[in-house]
Amino acid sequence: MRSVILTTLALCLLSPVSTTVAASADTASPAADFDATIQPLLKKYCADCHNADLRKAKFRLDDIQPASQVPADLPRWEKILEMVSIGDMPPEKKPQPTKQERNQLLNWIRAHFASIGRNVANDEAFPAYANRIDHDALFSGEHKGPAFTSSRVWRISPHIYRELLDNLELNEFTSPLTTVSGEGFDDYALLYADEATIATLIQNAKRAAMTIVHGRLTKPRGAGDRKRNNQAQRSRSRHQVLAAFAKLETTPTHAQMEGAVTYAFKMLLQRQPSEDELDRYVKKNLLTNVQVGGPDQGLRGFLVSLLISPEFLFRMEIGLGEKLADGRRMLSPNELAYALSFALYDYPVDDLIKQAAEGKLKSRADVEREAKMLLYSTKHFRGDKPAARRNLDLWPVGKNGKKIDKPRMLRFFREFFAYEKAIDVFKDETRHGGAHNARRTIEDADWLVLEVLHRDKQVFEA
Repeated sequence: MRSVILTTLALCLLSPVSTTVAASADTASPAADFDATIQPLLKKYCADCHNADLRKAKFRLDDIQPASQVPADLPRWEKILEMVSIGDMPPEKKPQPTKQERNQLLNWIRAHFASIGRNVANDEAFPAYANRIDHDALFSGEHKGPAFTSSRVWRISPHIYRELLDNLELNEFTSPLTTVSGEGFDDYALLYADEATIATLIQNAKRAAMTIVHGRLTKPRGAGDRKRNNQAQRSRSRHQVLAAFAKLETTPTHAQMEGAVTYAFKMLLQRQPSEDELDRYVKKNLLTNVQVGGPDQGLRGFLVSLLISPEFLFRMEIGLGEKLADGRRMLSPNELAYALSFALYDYPVDDLIKQAAEGKLKSRADVEREAKMLLYSTKHFRGDKPAARRNLDLWPVGKNGKKIDKPRMLRFFREFFAYEKAIDVFKDETRHGGAHNARRTIEDADWLVLEVLHRDKQVFEA
């Protein structure tokens, strides 16, 4: 298992990110190649099942034309691109195009879409579609480089989002759901967010800001009986710099505002603000809010702006590091710190953030050193929270009631084999004392996976 995880980390992290280098594509004119190359390929491998007479899956392509000539054919080209790129078409029992023919068809479609201004999403950048990548090409060792991936901005996962708010001592918050997928605030999700998602994020941010400034909300015993002396109380804030700012009875000085902004940046974004950011957030954000609502409301308004900022809610791998001669850019130290942290954990690892700030996270050797440290160390284990505090889908819990270290490791296998979907499938009420609890089925599979990982022999085969 060590080799599996290290290989995964190496594939993800030891390569530069590219913002300018693109994969090689057929540079010939899409229109010029259609009659001579693309149409014969479709006729050879597809038209027998998808023609005027047969139309399998209610899909016909013997009469398809370039979308530049017949715009109505664009949806058909999009479907061809999807099915051929993931290997679902042609079916296994039918004659298969060679790798060169398949790439020729896919490159032509992508080039043709580009020529008509149609943006094509890079499905291979989405973890849910990891198996769409050609595994033979990925693991054969034939590709010697240079390696690169596209610049990426992703939503943080629901697990990371929950962990961030939990670390801010927010007891109650709502996980934002999108109407796009209905599955939550997923990794690599579309950057689109509907009104309900935005409203949820803002509401959570307001609650978190109140907790940061005034302390965690606690309910004393008997609070449910609605007696006046059992009203919920707030504990002492952990962030006394901000708590003291909120209590000011006069307009804060420039130095006090700079101190509050710097403290908030370090707490929420894990870094110091630049001089430009410090000036902008003090003059155009905090000061303006304070002038309207006073130090308390003004400070909380400023905190909300950070809590819903892209840097807090998104993972960014733009490639802000060194620019190489061939146009590729390395991930910056800070980008690497987050990428490494989220490879195994649901929160930024303080040691990695510190290494990045001190300039000790730049080279391949630095990344390898820190990846091994994360994999083998138990230093970052986050303690003894009972199973009742955590949904098993969010953070696996051990038999002793303690959270399992490196939660993404077990979650990887859940997602890879998709056995967490058992909760929606199995309705067996004869086990576990006759009580239907599909989560126990998932738990059984978890223990099998953990046992195989512990043996560390032929992990995937087992």
